[in-house]
Amino acid sequence: MKKTTFKIITILMILAGGLTSCEDKEKQKHENRNISACGVNDPLQNIEWLREYCKSLIDAQYFLSIDIDLYKVIDKDEHIFYIYFTSPYDYPVQGDTTYTKEWRDCTGKIVHSIIYPGAMPPPEVQEELNDFLKNIEHIAKLFYNY
Repeated sequence: MKKTTFKIITILMILAGGLTSCEDKEKQKHENRNISACGVNDPLQNIEWLREYCKSLIDAQYFLSIDIDLYKVIDKDEHIFYIYFTSPYDYPVQGDTTYTKEWRDCTGKIVHSIIYPGAMPPPEVQEELNDFLKNIEHIAKLFYNY
């Protein structure tokens, strides 16, 4: 009887510990502040539109994940910020996700963007995106929040 009671208590403790660890997981967050772009150090902090944009997304908390990467236009001294975030999407099927991809120049002007429901953009949009991506190169990940 004592062995059975001990086994049951042990199993319950393991299960309780596992449930607690799943509930206690926090979002993963990363900020790269050791980089220069658009004539400033730490663009996440020192480019006003980018700082405010990030703040507005995080304050609204209407996202599932956010990524911000720094790209450089090939053969030019121009940087572009890639902003990618996913958000809940309730139409046509509740629980779907909307994917937003934007590329913005140093002033915050959108130079390319796509928004689509589901994991993959339509083929014609993907083809246009591939053409755009041929002219830029990835420099660094600046921020993510999952």
